[in-house]
Amino acid sequence: TKAVMNTAQNTVQSNIYTPSYSEQDLALTQPVAASAPTSAPDTNYSLPNSNLDNQRQSGYNENKNERGTCEVKIGDITLRHGLMLAPMAGFTDRAMRLVCREWGVEYSVTEMVSAKAVTFGDKKTLALARIGEDEGRVALQLFGSEPEIMAKAAKSVLMAYRPDFIDINMGCPVPKVFKNGEGSALLTDINKAEKVVKACVDSGKTVTVKIRIGQKKGDDIATEFC
Repeated sequence: TKAVMNTAQNTVQSNIYTPSYSEQDLALTQPVAASAPTSAPDTNYSLPNSNLDNQRQSGYNENKNERGTCEVKIGDITLRHGLMLAPMAGFTDRAMRLVCREWGVEYSVTEMVSAKAVTFGDKKTLALARIGEDEGRVALQLFGSEPEIMAKAAKSVLMAYRPDFIDINMGCPVPKVFKNGEGSALLTDINKAEKVVKACVDSGKTVTVKIRIGQKKGDDIATEFC
């Protein structure tokens, strides 16, 4: 029995793979300092109709032959190439916007910000709404359903952060937002939605709206609303 066990043990041990590493292999496992990409696109452009400081005017190269053109005009601002970063809660924070700007984005939108929380002076919300001078063109997205609160929040963030546009969220379907009559729920009450838009327009800034076609398949509420 002992002879059989010893034979089996020797067989198992002989079948075990023991890797051997050279000094070169081991060197590859050592941490290396991160370096910036060497092929980042040019961010050397100027945008027309800008009243902001030089930092927020820098961006795309004006050489149309290099990139081609697909101009988009929003209010009095022209985006030469129309490359935009859409809003997404939990993703389009300041860090994400800066990274995308480095790779050519001309216009981005913040995560959705609660108008009510802004008016209450909630610190976390105000931090979420912060826009840096090095971010280029940015719209600040507000969500809410009360025209007076939306108007107050719009004026508040304009004074504090100077966004280029105010964007209104009428697309979020998340239950806790929808149940409060906010986000995509505004599409079920066109009159209220119109009042919300007008209240924000009265702030004096260009207003855009993130909207859905409708609440369910076959709906075309967006056409009526527009």
